[in-house]
Amino acid sequence: MLNFKDAKHYLKGPTQTTSHAWKQGVEANPSHSQPHRFSMIHLGSFGLWLHSHLFGITLFLFLITKILLAFWINLCHITYRNSTKTPTREVTCQEPADARPISLHVKPVDRYLQQIELDNIARSSKFYQRTPQKITALAFVTALCNAAYHNLFSYRKVAFLLGLLGVNVSKQAVSERFNRYAVGFIKQVLFAIVGNISGLHAENKLGAFKSFNHVFLTDSTNVKLPPHLADAYPGSKNQSGKKNAGLKIQATFDIVRERLVDFGISAFTRTDQTASKDILDLVQPNDLIIRDLGYFVLPVFEKISKIEAFFLSRFKLNVAIYCPKSGKRLNLLALLKKQPSLDINVLIGSEQRLPVRLVAIPVPKDIANERRRKAKNNRDRRCNPSKETLKLLGWQLFVTNVSRNVWSPLTICKIYAIRWRIEIIFKVWKSHLSLASIPEGPENQLDIYIYSQLLNAAIFHAFFDHLNRYMIAKHDRYISILKVAPLFDQILNAMFLLGECTDAARFEHFLEKLLLRHCCYEKRKKRINYAQQLQYLECLA
Repeated sequence: MLNFKDAKHYLKGPTQTTSHAWKQGVEANPSHSQPHRFSMIHLGSFGLWLHSHLFGITLFLFLITKILLAFWINLCHITYRNSTKTPTREVTCQEPADARPISLHVKPVDRYLQQIELDNIARSSKFYQRTPQKITALAFVTALCNAAYHNLFSYRKVAFLLGLLGVNVSKQAVSERFNRYAVGFIKQVLFAIVGNISGLHAENKLGAFKSFNHVFLTDSTNVKLPPHLADAYPGSKNQSGKKNAGLKIQATFDIVRERLVDFGISAFTRTDQTASKDILDLVQPNDLIIRDLGYFVLPVFEKISKIEAFFLSRFKLNVAIYCPKSGKRLNLLALLKKQPSLDINVLIGSEQRLPVRLVAIPVPKDIANERRRKAKNNRDRRCNPSKETLKLLGWQLFVTNVSRNVWSPLTICKIYAIRWRIEIIFKVWKSHLSLASIPEGPENQLDIYIYSQLLNAAIFHAFFDHLNRYMIAKHDRYISILKVAPLFDQILNAMFLLGECTDAARFEHFLEKLLLRHCCYEKRKKRINYAQQLQYLECLA
């Protein structure tokens, strides 16, 4: 039997003594012919070469066989899991959340997809033109989600992923399915998933938000597109006249339920002010909307008030304010010179005269000076701040229709700071969910890619919220979305591989320890994290 010492010896090749013995053996037999001598030399060399490489060849063949066997078993498992139909159950908001105990195991992508009527959506959107279909709705969406998440978005790669799911099609067949019907289908799937997972848990009734049904944060993010899409998605213009392409995604996040509840996709040229009215299709009585200055539109505020909903926004400095009793126009800077902070009822807008509550809180001098420096150095020449405007930058100015019995001025300041959460969400999308990596391709392919990415985002936030609730309930610890997002893929892989090979309780304990060690918020003295902000809001009456 060949051991490691023998292998090491043979791998060195023939020694000098052995070569000398060959030479002597050949010269000692002059009767042998020349071809026979060469045959003996070649035969001996081949025998030594075979001995020297026998161990390496055996090891190589063993590893190749093991890898192919593991790949075949995994492929069969994936194909069986996705081809086997399991009974589905519609999850509704009426089911009490307290009746469903929180578990660390989170449903993967295909489980979320199985909770909605995919076949009905495929028929209503005309993705299914006839039956039976070779590319099923479940396999199509699952492949798209995986392709978008791993930034592998091409016809060939989607066809390969469909093959792993048991659907053997060519890339030409996939390209034919990337049409306007597929765009409508994946868009409807996205909103069906968002509507379904929005009712999986009861709301977090924070102390400061206990008076409201929903608390919506709305903002937008921009995505740069390939130049050939400039006609469909026109972007910003420059002095050279070159056409640019850009996409704007409007997102609405429910801070009470930790859910993404609405999306909107448009060209970069559609401003936030134009998109401000989109929230009216979503808001209901006793809801609260928190948005920044880009959405400051007085007619929209007026309609929100008529719905008996509430809003909180920063105040736009060029908007006229009036006294509710006398109707005279007020000078805001003159009021602030008399008293450093304000909390008064005013009317805003020369036409609307909308009754609101105006709150002014002074900021530290270093922050005020930094604001003034940025205002002076603004590259937009249209933004030429006046002396009065520069002085007003020394205050935080808010308008709201929430009464003083619900919020104090300090509470308003703390609550508006929570709006930064949606900026963190956009950072997660672009940095860890591949939203910023847009493939080259036609408009239909781009739309399908974007909606697939947003579907991944919705499922990720449901996944994160489930983990976060589990850690809060068991350990009173909040996990950071910026720490979990880079590990999302690894956690899902561990759930598929380790979770199926080990005991469920042991796997939960294993994942739980990793989350506690690597994904929880760290306490810092100079900066308050999101968990500390939520804990502060919970203490407010």
